[in-house]
Amino acid sequence: PKDIVKNEYDENLKATFKRDLKWAASCIKKEPFTWKDEREQVKCIYNFDEIISCLQDVLNRAANYQVFLYMDYETNALKPQWPGSKIATVSFSVDYNDTAVAFPYQFSDFFTKQQQTHIKAMWRKVIRNQNEACIAHNMKFEDAWTRKIFGVRPYSWVFDTMLAAHIEDNRASYSGLKFQSYINFGLEPYNKDVVKFLKASTGHFNKVDNAHLERLLIYNGLDTIMGMKLYNKQQKLFTLSENLQQKNRLSEAYTLFHDGILALSDVQMNGVCIDEDYYKKEDTKLKTRTKELRDVKLPNSKEVQKFQEIKGRIFNVGSTKDLGELLYDVLELPKKLTTKDNYRVDIDALESIDIPFVKDLLELRKLEKAGNTYIAQFLREVCGGKIYPFYDLHIPRSYRSSSSL
Repeated sequence: PKDIVKNEYDENLKATFKRDLKWAASCIKKEPFTWKDEREQVKCIYNFDEIISCLQDVLNRAANYQVFLYMDYETNALKPQWPGSKIATVSFSVDYNDTAVAFPYQFSDFFTKQQQTHIKAMWRKVIRNQNEACIAHNMKFEDAWTRKIFGVRPYSWVFDTMLAAHIEDNRASYSGLKFQSYINFGLEPYNKDVVKFLKASTGHFNKVDNAHLERLLIYNGLDTIMGMKLYNKQQKLFTLSENLQQKNRLSEAYTLFHDGILALSDVQMNGVCIDEDYYKKEDTKLKTRTKELRDVKLPNSKEVQKFQEIKGRIFNVGSTKDLGELLYDVLELPKKLTTKDNYRVDIDALESIDIPFVKDLLELRKLEKAGNTYIAQFLREVCGGKIYPFYDLHIPRSYRSSSSL
């Protein structure tokens, strides 16, 4: 209070002080904060019969009432099209209780093929039930894996909490579930025990089968617990009531994005046809030409020979320092400098230099980019004559769609 007295003419400070007092007074009416460990809300089931019974309970409930079911998978790859792709664990949370159920499915051959087939049949019944309203965080992911592994599509996708978060705030990384859990519910990132097993270091497959099963199930369950809490909170913003109809257009925006992402899920599942043989031939041509330029033509050019005579060392084709010294010290071309007084060897500077060595160097860079950035990725991603790019609506700040491998 003394700051207000000392700065009696500071209206902004007064306004801030009054607002803070008003907020503090409003807290008197609130219930005291009680900390709740969300991990205790996750029910890990390892017994086959208990899993079947649990799924049957959901079906029994859906026989009389609509059930909102939040679902999440932990998988061994990002794309289900790769031979060997599998869903390690499954978790779901329903609106009529505050717990999540998590159980292994294809995790490290935990169950026999016959048991997996039975679980698959029950899960299909659950998600295909007309009274089951399915929700997920990035439902396109669960949609794709459900269609590929379980052979069906959920009867009704009603909400995607990731899309809603992106519509609410389009900043980069805002829509992630871990971040949303932290800013909305105070739960710090809970993936430290399993994150190293969920990212592929090389190739397409991660090491989810090496994760500690209980920790993986708890992590999986926490995703659905926090996802369902986020869904309930977002409904206050995205549900259109008669009173909000003239003011709140977010529900209309969400409907556009919801329908759009399901259409893009179809596009993603269809894939893009690719002529693998053509790219293999072009890759061979590129590598041959690249090797010729890098190992023969450039090292034996008169410019490089002159550099090595004057500098007394081997010229490094990939070194910007060596390139600058060759162009401006050895060849004595008109100097072009950066703002920090270094030699300019960027693409614009090189394209203005009309000598054979630079032309060959530019060709080498173009060929390397074509080979490493494009052809290599296509060949790495091809699966059965197709590639399956991701199509998303939650990444660009402009709210447009995007595609990536």
